[in-house]
Amino acid sequence: LEVQEEQEKDDDDDDTDGGKSGGGSSNRGLFDDYLDDSNSSRTSGIRNPVVSQILRANPVCADCGNRDPDWASLNLGIILCIECSGVHRSLGVHVSKVRSLRLDTMREFEYNLLLSMGNDKVNKIWEAGLHHQKGWTKPSGGASRKAKEEWIKSKYLWKGFLEYRSEDGREHVDRVAKFSSDLFEAARRCDLSAIAEALAKGG
Repeated sequence: LEVQEEQEKDDDDDDTDGGKSGGGSSNRGLFDDYLDDSNSSRTSGIRNPVVSQILRANPVCADCGNRDPDWASLNLGIILCIECSGVHRSLGVHVSKVRSLRLDTMREFEYNLLLSMGNDKVNKIWEAGLHHQKGWTKPSGGASRKAKEEWIKSKYLWKGFLEYRSEDGREHVDRVAKFSSDLFEAARRCDLSAIAEALAKGG
């Protein structure tokens, strides 16, 4: 109940957390700048037919595998269970902007973004390097909240499971330059997966 009450706070409460951080450096999510466009039309998830498509395409939580997730991180493009969404909310909206697919009102393009991306595509980016990290196993739905929190922070806040190729550069400054260029090209092509990868690796 405590977790659920935390999730059902007004959207305004969530937005005031934008400057807070769970630690580490700030992280730009997918199309952050556009998620604050107050002029876009909004609809409630319970009335939007796209929601059922999103839920069918993402039958388990992106971070623990719990079935029937119905919370979303808008700027990461993933679907989460209520417990993992609580951890995401604690990271701050600059890392993960959490909304309920069934209860909250969102813009039409936000629903379409979630439908276009989703857990499989996003996890291929954020978990591609997991095999390089000894001792790490993705938590199951029955794992403790602490285990889920450690996983989520390591994955999105510390970016510990990303995989970098040799052509990405070895130094941080080289990677920033490379993925800034990749981001421009991906946006020019309207390639959402490439945009998400460039933002994840270059931030």
